[in-house]
Amino acid sequence: FSRFFPGSVLTGHNHYVMCAQFHPSEDLVVSASLDQTVRVWDISGLRKKNLSPGAVESDVRGITGVDLFGTTDAVVKHVLEGHDRGVNWAAFHPSMPLIVSGADDRQVKIWRMNGEKCNLFAAGHDGGMLVFKLERERPAHAVHGNFLFYVKDRFLRQLDFSSSKDVAVMQLRSGSKFPVFNMSYNPAENSVLLCTRASNLENSTYDLYTIPKDADSQNPDAPEGKRSSGLTAVWVARNRFAVLDRMHSILIKNLKNEITKKVQVPNCEEIFYAGTGNLLLRDSDSVTLFDVQQKRDEIFSGKIIFLGNFGNFCESHSDHGIIRTLDLPIYVTRVKGNNVYCLDRECRPRVLTIDPTEFRFKLALINRKYDEVLHMVRNAKLVGQSIIAYLQKKGYPEVALHFVKDEKTRFGLALECGNIEIALEAAKALDDKGCWQKLGAAALLQGNPQVVEMCYQRTKSFERLAFLYLLTGNLEKLRKMMKIAEIRKDMSGHYQNALYLGDVAERVRILRNCGQSESGIWEF
Repeated sequence: FSRFFPGSVLTGHNHYVMCAQFHPSEDLVVSASLDQTVRVWDISGLRKKNLSPGAVESDVRGITGVDLFGTTDAVVKHVLEGHDRGVNWAAFHPSMPLIVSGADDRQVKIWRMNGEKCNLFAAGHDGGMLVFKLERERPAHAVHGNFLFYVKDRFLRQLDFSSSKDVAVMQLRSGSKFPVFNMSYNPAENSVLLCTRASNLENSTYDLYTIPKDADSQNPDAPEGKRSSGLTAVWVARNRFAVLDRMHSILIKNLKNEITKKVQVPNCEEIFYAGTGNLLLRDSDSVTLFDVQQKRDEIFSGKIIFLGNFGNFCESHSDHGIIRTLDLPIYVTRVKGNNVYCLDRECRPRVLTIDPTEFRFKLALINRKYDEVLHMVRNAKLVGQSIIAYLQKKGYPEVALHFVKDEKTRFGLALECGNIEIALEAAKALDDKGCWQKLGAAALLQGNPQVVEMCYQRTKSFERLAFLYLLTGNLEKLRKMMKIAEIRKDMSGHYQNALYLGDVAERVRILRNCGQSESGIWEF
């Protein structure tokens, strides 16, 4: 009966365990408990252990989870804390490094296992679900000329965009358990500032490094760096950099990491390089352009683009569109021609090929290069509702007409840009009463009686058609309308047409046929 005894007892939860499941391919177990946690257990030790009858007997006697030599069978690999109530269920994704959990707090959370951390969670609500990241994933990087500098695996690496040569140029000092959050590169001194952002901002630091000139990718030694506390550090000049400290003051420092100036800037949340000697200071609702030397600032709000020496500025009206769909997030470092250079979540350099036709078309349209627009209209493969909607929104329905195949859309665009001819073609294809009515109204405004006549005929708007003939002086067709009204037994229309024609005898005949006496006729 020994096969029915447990090989190991995993202890750690301090409330009822509601669910436990094996990983489909790895030596892992996930458990959910009413203690509001999800735990991931590494049971590789249990697999390696050869259970003998004596070992099983020891387990029965109470030595559980640890063998006779003190080796643990199972250890807690992750403790996932985030639910506010007891967790009822947890499971591994069958193929991806994900865990999903559900709890009494009415939330579903998705956790991504990445090395020693899990950092995604999701919150469900009546209208759907929101997915949040607990940590910043964007790799710290800087671009100068044809080179990309980025941090990966405790090394500063350099990628040559032209040759795709990727080398480690410097090993980073250890000591900080937080990842590099931001990087600022100084090409004049070949130096970098690497910032780490802790959850407790008071523990945030930055490191100042000078990159060795003779750095060898085979032996990139760790040079001595200067570490100090600070939320963000960016270069502002060849031999000066600015630090936003935890007291929200800006410290200007030299290459020896010595303070040369201190400036109080209340409510500043982040600082950015804005040209030599200038910083952009961001708070919750505004951006301040700050001159480090003269301590002069200007406050702007909204979407601002600074031009030239920052004496002029204009409000930006950004455009957007989809040029390629992606399976996983990427972080763009450079765009050139048809290539997008980027880093993925694992800090691996990648090059994606894109079709730039759409954004080149939009750029030509914005810059009013109509010859280029017309060339692309005739030769480019720009299709889809997105480009049509964009052209409509920007006030170019006549251009959108060149891309549209759907007759209903063509009809609407043609009316919007006043192209009666194309609208008429689409209306004939659709043959819808509503379309004919709209086309008739548009043609009437443009003074096109031929199209108006056709629209009134298609919709059998006899009264409007008769009035159109009256306005255009077409008495022959007006008499035909009077005859049609008589055939249709439309006495009111018959009489109205006779009135338009000035035909008194016909009006008398109509009234007599309606039972009116001669005395009543003359009285009328």
